Amino acid sequence: MHFYSGSGGQKMSFVMRPGSNPSDLQLLFTGQDSLKVDLWGNLKVYYNGQYYILPQAVAYQVGTGNSIIPVNWAATYSLVSGGGVVKFNFSTYNPALPLVFQVGALPSTAPPNTENLCWSTYLGGTNGDQVNASAIDAAGNFFVTGYSLLYVT
Repeated sequence: MHFYSGSGGQKMSFVMRPGSNPSDLQLLFTGQDSLKVDLWGNLKVYYNGQYYILPQAVAYQVGTGNSIIPVNWAATYSLVSGGGVVKFNFSTYNPALPLVFQVGALPSTAPPNTENLCWSTYLGGTNGDQVNASAIDAAGNFFVTGYSLLYVT
């Protein structure tokens, strides 16, 4: 799971390695009054008198020459004790390529604009974290790469 932002706005991506099972991707929502998808494909979570919106998501794979290969998907929502679970069903895709499910701005093959790039990620979960590398740049910014272990049901 990656959280980041740039000139295209904030994004959240779930990157599934080749050979992984995309049906393992599930999101649990708790505490909301309602949860629905609007006309534009945005997920609207209503909580305590206001809406929180997750922009329309896309699924894709990256092919040769950084070509974007769209993957159709659909979501289902089911109630569970304490909340609701959103599950994703992906149409035909190449299991030998990573599968990306991105919430936010659409993917682009243009080189990213890294000026004023700001991003954050989930760090400090109860299931553990693995730091692969860290560094401090000339401006004193601290960067960490690695992953967090998430609980998947």
